Amino acid sequence: MNLWDQSYPQACTQLTLYPRRTVLNVAMLLRDSDIARRVRTYLLDVEESARSGPEAGVEQLPLEQVLTERMLAGPIGVRLDAVEECLADVGSTLRELAPWMARVSARLDGMDRRLDAHGRVICAMSERLCDLGEDMAEVRRDVATLKAEAAQRRARRARRRRA
Repeated sequence: MNLWDQSYPQACTQLTLYPRRTVLNVAMLLRDSDIARRVRTYLLDVEESARSGPEAGVEQLPLEQVLTERMLAGPIGVRLDAVEECLADVGSTLRELAPWMARVSARLDGMDRRLDAHGRVICAMSERLCDLGEDMAEVRRDVATLKAEAAQRRARRARRRRA
């Protein structure tokens, strides 16, 4: 239970407690791997030391330290050492690549500026084409009007000739 600013007790919903026996039972389900064997061994050792109680004069290590020491003693420790060695190589490689990356970055900036300029030109051309389209529609209307007027004039001339 949790007291919240002197109010009534409230249940803490994020807390789950498992007895040691449950943890050991779950750990015994782990199998077929080196890590599972190590977890089982660790849990059994902790259970044994907890049942026997602290021995006089023996300093007990914190859980994290015991886990770290046991995990680093096996294949995981070897892998971590290999990763650390690779990281040292990565640092020197990055230092060697820095000037090249700076040149590439400068070239990319130049290309970005050129692409931006091209984009502005294309946008201006697009606007002019839209205006040209409107102008062409106006020319078509004017041509249609002129054709209609010419047809009317021909019709009038034809009537005058008949008359």
